[in-house]
Amino acid sequence: MLNREYKPLGFNSYEQFNYSNYPISANLKGLTEKKVLELSWNNSPDKEHIFLYNDALNPIKSKDNMAKYLQKLDLLAKLKSVK
Repeated sequence: MLNREYKPLGFNSYEQFNYSNYPISANLKGLTEKKVLELSWNNSPDKEHIFLYNDALNPIKSKDNMAKYLQKLDLLAKLKSVK
């Protein structure tokens, strides 16, 4: 899972990042095709690359965008990590 700067969540750096130095991955139980479609900003079925919003739907641009983003975070928060 990556943040807005394409760094793993929790990393706050704008420097170039070598992903192979940080083999972080997440496997979420319950990530069904329906959930993937709900999470994706453009209803993409791609389970490997889920983008919650694009630049036009940035949550800081409007209350409606923020509400939609928070709904998606709520869905994510309910999923469990598979070890």
